[in-house]
This record gives sequence, C-alpha cells and structure tokens, in this order.
Amino acid sequence: MRISLFSGTSEGKEIAEYLNSKKIYTSVFVATEYGKEVMNDMNFNFLKIHIGRLGKNEIIKYIKDSDLVIDATHPYAEIVTQNIQIACETTGVEYIRLLREENKTFNDINSVITFAENIEQAAEFLKSTDGNIFVSTGIKDLHKYCDIKNYKNRITARVLPLKDSIKKCDELGLKKVIYKKGPFSHTENTIEFKKHNIKWLVTKNSGKAGGFDEKISAAKSLGINTIIIKRPPETGGLSMEQVKKLIDKKTGDIKENLKFPLFIDISDKNILVVGGGNIAFKRMASLLKFGAKIKVVSPEFDKIKIHNFENASVKFIKRKFEKKDLDNVFMVIGATNDRDVNHYIYKLCQNKNIFYSIADKKDECNFYFPAVCVNDKLSIGIVSDGNQHKLVKDTAEKIRGIINEREKNKNRKQRKQTRHNSKRNRRGYHNKKLSRIYR
Repeated sequence: MRISLFSGTSEGKEIAEYLNSKKIYTSVFVATEYGKEVMNDMNFNFLKIHIGRLGKNEIIKYIKDSDLVIDATHPYAEIVTQNIQIACETTGVEYIRLLREENKTFNDINSVITFAENIEQAAEFLKSTDGNIFVSTGIKDLHKYCDIKNYKNRITARVLPLKDSIKKCDELGLKKVIYKKGPFSHTENTIEFKKHNIKWLVTKNSGKAGGFDEKISAAKSLGINTIIIKRPPETGGLSMEQVKKLIDKKTGDIKENLKFPLFIDISDKNILVVGGGNIAFKRMASLLKFGAKIKVVSPEFDKIKIHNFENASVKFIKRKFEKKDLDNVFMVIGATNDRDVNHYIYKLCQNKNIFYSIADKKDECNFYFPAVCVNDKLSIGIVSDGNQHKLVKDTAEKIRGIINEREKNKNRKQRKQTRHNSKRNRRGYHNKKLSRIYR
C-alpha cells in the first residue's frame, strides 16, 4: 500500500507517525520548510517528505500511483483542498479528509464576538473602528489589512519565525511583530494582549490543536472584542480516530464484514433526498430507474439539473430540512454539504424503522448505496467495505460494458434477422407472381 498525505497541521504529523508505525510507505507533502520542521523529530523509515506548494497538475502527477490520499491540510487552506479533491477525481484515487475539531461554543464569552466570512470582510469592518488590533491569521493574507487607517501602528501581528515572514512584515512596514511558533497558552496570550494594549483580536477558528480556545479565553478575561473568521464549508470528512480506524482496516488489522446484497421493490415507495448537489441528483437518477416516488428538500437547487427531472416522479421543496420531512418515508438519502445537517438526519433516522444512507459518512448508514448496472432483464448492485471507491467504479464500468456489448450483439442479430426475413418475403412475392404468369 502507498499513501499520499498532504499535511501542514499537528494532526498531519500525528497521522504521519501512525502510518510510519504501520510500516506503510507514505509520501508526505508540506508547503513550507516549517512544515518539514514539524516532522523533524520523527523516524523517516517509511516517509518521504516533499516540500513546496503544488498546483492541481503537479498533485495529479504525484498521486496517480497512490492507493489512498489523506488531506490533513489546514481547514482554511480551501484552494489546496479543492485541488487535491479534483486531482483524486481525475486519477480515481480514493480521497479522505481529516477534519480538525471546530469550537462552536461562544456563549460564555463576555467580550463582543463578530463573525466574518473572510479576512477581506474582517479588514473592511476594522476600518470603522479604533484601538490596537492583534492579528493571528497568518502571514499569507497579512497584506489585506493594509487599507486600515494607521495600520502600521495599530496592528500587532503574530507570525512564524521564518525568513519569508520577516521579509513580508518588513515590506509592509509593520512596527509590532511577534515572531513565535504556537500554539500559545492562555497566559502567553494574556501577556501579549496586555503588553500591546489590544482592543481587537482577529483569529481563525483553528480548533483546539491551533490554540483557539486559549486565545478566546484570554480575550474574554480582558474584555477584548473578537473577530472570528468563519471556516470554509467542508463536505464531510473523518475524525482522527476514524482515519486511524480506516488505516487499520486497509492494513488488515481490522476486518470489515462483507455486506449482504438485498434486492427490494421500491416502486411507488416514498423516498426523501436531502440536498441539492451532484450526489443528490445522482442518487435520484438511480432511484427513479426503479419506480420510486421522490421528495427532494434543499435551500438551493441547480436549475439546469431540475429541468432534467421535469417529467419524473419528483417533488422539489426549496427550504431547509425539517424533522417532519421524515414522516411516512421508506428511505432517506442525506446528501447535503453540511456535516452537522447530515449527522442530524442520521440521529433522527436511528429511531425510525426506515432505510437511511448518509453520503459523507459510511458509519452513519444502515445500507450502502450501490453502483447500479441495469438493463431490461438484469439489476446489478455493487458495494465494497466503504473504502474501495475506485474498485467499485472500475467494476461497475466493466459490467456495464459487458451489458452494453450484449445489447449491441442482440440488436445486430435482430437487424440481421429482419433483413433476412425481408429478403425471404421479397423472394416469396416474386415466386407467387411468376407462378401466376406461368398459369
């Protein structure tokens, strides 16, 4: 087995150590020298470290011979994650996302909390404020704060002690910069906030591993106003323990039971699909082949895709999922891009005597949605242990190829027989005509 691990976080290091302990050959990709430094105290027997930022085509080149790609990049490295996902789709390599735990509890914070969609929005908001600003959102986007009046004196930036960081801060003319490696304790944050007389804190929700809780608690104790940059939405992923469990299954340390194929009649059955993206529409297309009646619930839909289902037995409801949607349904497909919503659907379904499949988490399904191969006589469903997506896809394509070839041969025989019958009929007609003439 060969694995490609895209790292850049402490969780990435933990996974690398685990893979190394399992003696699995792993290519670890980090963007900077600091990313390699994080790995430096490790035994590299089964790890090969690659340094540098990679584009989509370079990622494709590196991962094409891998059996699995683990994305453990920072939760705010949205473009990198998109490129890794596209590369995996292009090469057919299985992709899993390691999720960093996100803190969503801010109710006990006395200081004012403001949420921003991105750094640009946070910087725009700060233009209308006064007081010193503590920026802990990294060196990459530090220049986006330069439109704030008197930013050179108002901003205190905390960045990694790297040559590139020092050079960029010098170019921006910042007068107060803290060059240190994190994460930082509550006490360390409190000292820095007091020292620089901070009134505003700008931070990303980097979770426990990124020292987020300690920054928030320090801000609370000093009554500092906090701006939190929201995380980009993620469509599913696995926790640290789930990723380790998956690795154990692939190495044979844990055996996954095979799934019994159960073929059932769903004609005229009520099926609920929650979600309006590609996966939801693919599931709908498969279910409609078997005569299901489908209700789809989502706040947004692709108008072009909806147009393709105009004459089908599908009811589209444009709103958020509600608990009542589960009433009188036979089967539920949870396929939103929100992990919390999908998990909520799963928890509700557990208490009902219905079939449910949650697209972004196999552990929250009581059946696996198969790759379907059908013609007018055959119905074939293919599933794996939930981890062999490429194998399922390749097998389904081969079976569809066999079915299509048989259909082509059948049609060729029918056309040949039709031509043969046509010739016989013509010969019969001429023979009858000649017989009348001779008589």
